[in-house]
Amino acid sequence: SIDCKGHTISQVLVGTAVRGCDTGFDEPPYVTRDPSDDRKDMKEDCNIFYQGGILLRDGATAINCKVEHFYDGIIVLDGEVKKSEVSGNRRGVFIDHRIS
Repeated sequence: SIDCKGHTISQVLVGTAVRGCDTGFDEPPYVTRDPSDDRKDMKEDCNIFYQGGILLRDGATAINCKVEHFYDGIIVLDGEVKKSEVSGNRRGVFIDHRIS
């Protein structure tokens, strides 16, 4: 688990805001396919380097976090988000329901 204690996790943007990018990037490559041109296109179109700010798996929890300027602010494979804020991301919290 991660307790950010109210601190912000962010990345520096060059150009337009992430939430305004339109990539058609709907399938997360970390689940169904190898990193490929889809991820490369998403990063270039959105002017970002990292896709997600926080990745939660194996029951992990993100508490008191502010996450901004990512394609997916918080990616939840198996975990929980508590008392956190996500803004300026293309998707605030992405919950992958296909993972068991």
